[in-house]
Amino acid sequence: MKVVHLSGAGWGGGASIAMRRIHESLIELGIGSEIWLSSTAPLDPNVKSVGRGARFRGVVSREVSNVIVRSLTTENHALHSPSVFGSRLAAAVNQSDGDVVHLHWTQGEMLSIRDIKKIRKPIVWTLHDMWPFCGAEHHSSDARWSEGYLKSNRPDGEAGFDLNRWTWKRKKRSWTKPLQLVAPSDWLASCATTSDLFRDWPIEVVPHPIDVSSWQPVEKKIARRALGLSDDKPVLLASLYPSALDYWKGRDLLEDALRHIILRNPEVQLVFLGNSDAPVGDFFPAQTKHFAALSDVISRNLAYSAADAFVLTSRQEAFSLSAQEALSSGTPVIAFDNSGPTSFVKHKQSGYLASAFDVKDFVDGIAWALSLRDKTSATAIHESIAQIHSSTLIASRYADIYGRVL
Repeated sequence: MKVVHLSGAGWGGGASIAMRRIHESLIELGIGSEIWLSSTAPLDPNVKSVGRGARFRGVVSREVSNVIVRSLTTENHALHSPSVFGSRLAAAVNQSDGDVVHLHWTQGEMLSIRDIKKIRKPIVWTLHDMWPFCGAEHHSSDARWSEGYLKSNRPDGEAGFDLNRWTWKRKKRSWTKPLQLVAPSDWLASCATTSDLFRDWPIEVVPHPIDVSSWQPVEKKIARRALGLSDDKPVLLASLYPSALDYWKGRDLLEDALRHIILRNPEVQLVFLGNSDAPVGDFFPAQTKHFAALSDVISRNLAYSAADAFVLTSRQEAFSLSAQEALSSGTPVIAFDNSGPTSFVKHKQSGYLASAFDVKDFVDGIAWALSLRDKTSATAIHESIAQIHSSTLIASRYADIYGRVL
């Protein structure tokens, strides 16, 4: 059996990382697996760049797509993908030696909505956000995706061309045959099965895999000294993202929560991972370190291990690889109780699930973690993930799904 994965996500994005881990776990299990990217591919015989045919055509289609998106006036600042321009990729997939086509995040005009219908091979589709059952938006807080995109339920504050209704209607017309869906969390599966578009489609919840032999708790003193952090002060870790993602990643909630916790404990050290075009030092008077370049497993494992808690203020997460990595490193996670992390963060065991989006409760969660900083068992937290998210286990579950669709 050979699986062909399709992804329009950048090689370093969360959806791409999840796909790569699925791909690598399948190869370890002895299943043939190949990744097709619309972006530049790394030097790997099992990964190739398929683009959109001619480079000029691909650039033009994305630019025209952006013009279409700008015709919508909306207060939802999530990414919007019309996926309107067809390509020859569906034909190439049909002619390939792959037995199963595994769709991932295929936007960025990699595949049009109609292209997905043209794929004749068995399909498994892993959802990485809400786009597959929404309109053009990748995140939503309204009810259109569950009710159907009607003229009467358009959100207040939205004007111009109803891009989401137009995109949803194209999906409704094209996707008449149910495909096998996979959701990485109970929350995303529940959204899909209550959506107007996917309510009758088969779906299975399979978390993203992680190599639990590589992501391990490191003794805090060793991790902190490696990163230049104080041995005896409490450490909080958070991720930062480009400002375009600020709302859905809860940047405002993060700043508010950290201001409150610093008032309670001025000695706390704040450590940030990830790239951001917005400064962090001006907001927080406590000692702050920003490790923007930590991208390899070893250094990120050290950063998670050095922390007393990982704080995740996202308003919506399909899964959260960062939360999974933190728990695998033996560090408790503080998150909200409304989306993906609720599938694997156990309240007051491996972390704290605050009421969404109650900053006071979130701050209480951080205080709870800091109060147990010398009592928390990093090994027990690691095992809570190792027992259900290990690469071998997840690869076996995908192998079963592929067998069924074949």
